[in-house]
Amino acid sequence: MADDSQAHRLVARFIGLYNEGDAAGLYDLFDARAHAQFTALQLQHRLPRLSSRLGHIETFRYVSSNAPVTYDGEPYLSLVYALKLSGGLADSATLYLTITADQTQLDAWAFRLAGETDESIPGSAQPAR
Repeated sequence: MADDSQAHRLVARFIGLYNEGDAAGLYDLFDARAHAQFTALQLQHRLPRLSSRLGHIETFRYVSSNAPVTYDGEPYLSLVYALKLSGGLADSATLYLTITADQTQLDAWAFRLAGETDESIPGSAQPAR
C-alpha cells in the first residue's frame, strides 16, 4: 500500500486545486473508474457552485480512515479530513476522499465535502464493501 505521506500529498494537492478552481487539474487526479462516473465538463460546471457555497479551504487535518476494501480487484481507502473554511456558508467542513491505493501511486476515486451545505460530484460515491 502507498504510505501516509503519499496520501497527505494527494490531499494537499486536491485542496490546492480546489482552492484554485482548477477543475481540469482536479479531474486529472481521478482514476479511469471515476472518469466513467463523471465527465470533466460536469466537474467544471459543479466546482464553482461548490466553491461558492463552501468557500476557500484554509487548513486541513487528518481525522481517520477506514480499513482498505477491495472493489473489482482494486484496493480502496477512504480518508476523512476536517477542514477550516472561509468565504462561504460554513466555517468548517469534512472532506471524505476515497482513493485507490496500489503499490506505487494513489489516485482519487470519489470525494464528498460536507459542511452546512452538502455537495458532491455526480456519480461519486464510496465503493461497495
